[in-house]
Amino acid sequence: MAGLQEIEGLVKEIKAGKAAPIYLFFGDQDYLVKQAYDRVLEALVPEELRAFNLEQMDGQRCEPAQLLEAVNTLPMMPGPKAVGVPECRFFLSRSSSADLLAKARERWEQKDPAAALRQLGKVLALAELDFAGAAGFDLERLGLALGSELDDAKLGGDWLAQALAQGLASDFPMPKGADDSQDLLDGLEAGAPPAGVHLVLAAPSADSRKRLFKLVESRGKVLDFKGAERNKGGDAAAGVFIKSLLAQRGLTMDVETGRRALAAYGHDLGLLAREIDKLAAYAHPRIALSQDDLEAVGSPRPEEEVWALLRALGDGERKAAEALAVLARQLERQPPEKLFGLMSSELRSLYQCRCMAEEGLVSLKSLGNYGDFKARTLPALLKALPPGLAEGVKRKNPYAFYQGLLRCREFSLERLSGCLAFLFEAEKAMKTGSRECAGLLEELVLKACGVRGEALI
Repeated sequence: MAGLQEIEGLVKEIKAGKAAPIYLFFGDQDYLVKQAYDRVLEALVPEELRAFNLEQMDGQRCEPAQLLEAVNTLPMMPGPKAVGVPECRFFLSRSSSADLLAKARERWEQKDPAAALRQLGKVLALAELDFAGAAGFDLERLGLALGSELDDAKLGGDWLAQALAQGLASDFPMPKGADDSQDLLDGLEAGAPPAGVHLVLAAPSADSRKRLFKLVESRGKVLDFKGAERNKGGDAAAGVFIKSLLAQRGLTMDVETGRRALAAYGHDLGLLAREIDKLAAYAHPRIALSQDDLEAVGSPRPEEEVWALLRALGDGERKAAEALAVLARQLERQPPEKLFGLMSSELRSLYQCRCMAEEGLVSLKSLGNYGDFKARTLPALLKALPPGLAEGVKRKNPYAFYQGLLRCREFSLERLSGCLAFLFEAEKAMKTGSRECAGLLEELVLKACGVRGEALI
């Protein structure tokens, strides 16, 4: 995964007189893509010339002929010229659909409908559809239109129907749909851009199999900003990113706070940067950021609230009243259905952790600190696990998995097994409409605390 260091490297090359004719930046880390795009354009064209020698075009709607004309036009003032194309569609293909849909779903769930509809519009354009033509589509039908099977676990949910309906109702503008990258390819192969002119392209995704991509890669510079969840080096790259961010702002952060921040925001470096800025403003004039600051102004991922509830559950029957009070406070902030889903996921994870311990695959008594766990215990555990289970553990955030192993020490395998059996019955009760989610959550909390009694399901 490329990061801030690679961006700084390109800027240094440009300032040293080694600018490439073409640059392409893409990936699902919007913050880094934009940083690379902006920094390189600024480095290519001096500030006093930007009003004359810097041209930016709409990458979703501009035609190849328009772009080539801009690239081949000599600068208005003596000096370097750059043409920037954000949201460049020419590198997209139907194989990009899953990445674009994942980003659309993420933006929709973050209450950013405009950004979600922009990504969804690109997917529809690739399928040669618009919002009217896709009205009423579910994920399976959209996959058929794209000629590919879409993962319901990663991309499904009510969001798609809601977003399609909003796109239709708002007459959201559609990007160009046809793949006319060949026309741009022909122009670049014919010699564009001329000497002294630079083309800077940014895209949410790029199909590396396209001839256009291969040409840019051979003649220019390409940086791929993949998200941490899709890249094995993402966790380390996010760690480097947060260190650079803190250094730039003159801030410090203790190790544990840094791990919590990365676990909560490391999947989206733009979000991580915004949260660091919020923490800095809250803590000013202090420069040392703490976990108290993070809890006061941060918006950690919802799982962290569930962890707080699970800590209360781990104290057992004597703390059942306290656990119910924690549950009541959390229900004030989020719907019971969401909290139930998070609780279900975390309890299943704790059960898995406890099973690994019971089978002797990991020692809960000698986990050590997080650094030792990540460096020694986790690699050994991955080697010992069956391939399918090992892949599932690899997909987890290492810090979250470590916390799960710590928390599962407070629960017996029997108590966790009873919780899973309750979850199975509770899910059936909710689907049939015979019970309300909030009441089932209270029962689940009591069950997890070890309170005995007949279930009401």
